[in-house]
Amino acid sequence: MSELTAGNAEEEHYYGMSNQYQLSFFFSLFLALLMTSIVVSNYLAHHLHWHFLPEAG
Repeated sequence: MSELTAGNAEEEHYYGMSNQYQLSFFFSLFLALLMTSIVVSNYLAHHLHWHFLPEAG
């Protein structure tokens, strides 16, 4: 436990927060891409009425 100094703890906290922000960025990017694909799929299915797409509702 002697190697855990105040400077080392602050450095570990910084890297932990950096990883948390990076994870939240990629998760929000995934959700944005998911919502975009849902909107595009809904537009194609309901508004264009392509013959090879199933009719929804």
